[in-house]
Amino acid sequence: MSFLSKTFLYAPAKEEEERKFNEELSMLFDMLNREENEANQYWEEVFQILTGFPVV
Repeated sequence: MSFLSKTFLYAPAKEEEERKFNEELSMLFDMLNREENEANQYWEEVFQILTGFPVV
């Protein structure tokens, strides 16, 4: 089987793997962003309680 034949046969499978990988990576970054936002909100509340100043 020639190189081009192999490339065209395996390209869809490779694209599907890449799409799944990108989706999983995107979900992980979304999860990290949510965690970071929750942590920031927590520390803003702690700062406000300790200082009495609202976080702007």
